[in-house]
Order: sequence, then C-alpha cells, then structure tokens
Amino acid sequence: KLLKKYNAKLEEADAFIAGWINGQNLLDQAEKTKQEKDYREALTQFQAALASPEAKKEPKLAVQCRYSLAWCLFRLGDLQKTIDELKTLAPALQSQGMRGLAADAYWLLASCYQAKGAKEPRFRNLAVDALKQFKKDFPTHPNAQKVAFLVASLSQQAMKLEELNPKDPNYPQACRYAIKKRPRRSAKRSSWCSESRN
Repeated sequence: KLLKKYNAKLEEADAFIAGWINGQNLLDQAEKTKQEKDYREALTQFQAALASPEAKKEPKLAVQCRYSLAWCLFRLGDLQKTIDELKTLAPALQSQGMRGLAADAYWLLASCYQAKGAKEPRFRNLAVDALKQFKKDFPTHPNAQKVAFLVASLSQQAMKLEELNPKDPNYPQACRYAIKKRPRRSAKRSSWCSESRN
C-alpha cells in the first residue's frame, strides 16, 4: 500500500523509503505476534532508514518513520527513550501539518510520563502539563474528554486533595476521584466535596 501511495517499486525506491516500508511491514507483523524480537527487528530497520542521507530529503515521511520508531520503543518498554524521541517528534509532526499523528504522539508522550510517574513522582507534573497541552491543542480529539479525570487523578497522587485550590477546574473531578479511591467504610462525601458542588 505504501509503495503504491508513493508511486515507487521496492527495487527502485531509495534507501530511506525502502527501509521505512520494510520497517513498517515488520512492525505490522510485530503487532500481531507481540514478540520482543519482532519489535527489535522493526526498530533496527527504522533506525537504519532514518540514518540514510535520503531521509533529509523526505521530511514528511521521516517524521512518520520516527513515530513508528517511537512506537517500537514504547512496545519494548523503553519509556525514557520513547519520551526523548516524542518530545521533538510531536511538534515536528504538528509543523508538518500532520495533526492526527501529532495528537497520537502527544497522547503517547503523556502516557509515558504517566507510566513513569508511578515510580518517579517528578514525572506526574510532566504528565499533567502534557495532558493540559493536549486538550488545548486538540480540543475535539476523542481523548480530550479523558483529560480532566486523568489530571485530577494525577494531582491526587501528587498531593492531598485539601491542598488543591477549590477554584481549579479539575477540583470537582478530584473530589470524585478521592471518593472512588476511599475504602468502602468511609465512602461518605465529606463537607468540602459537597460544598464544591453547590
């Protein structure tokens, strides 16, 4: 499909496009098998493609190749390398006018921050910032509706609810999150949650 789209035959394609297509085929296979070795093969192919001089001549294709590379890193569980790649890739996708893929990249970046935040609290604030930026840049994206709850839950993990500003737009969501997380025997709404809804 990719070859047909770009009007090229594999044997006639330059090193970058041929490498990107081969890598994409390997990634498609890896998504079926979920095997680490298959993701590593795809990753190696994407790295080789991006290292070729031709990659600089095809900036739109190169950022798509980089996204596939980042996805391989994510699937392999290397969150830090995924983050490092996405921090520059997401804005690059936006600048190339590829908003759909840019939204996916920003969402994946926020997800990586959130996952890292489970063990390293400093990443929680980065996740909150990334989620808020996502909602600002992509307000009509389906995932934008999840942002308020995710931000509230991350904020609740980072500090006591009493420390949140009641005027914060995420405060009602934080109340609901706090109630949900309480033990059943103490699941009553406290006065500050009740007041915030009046």
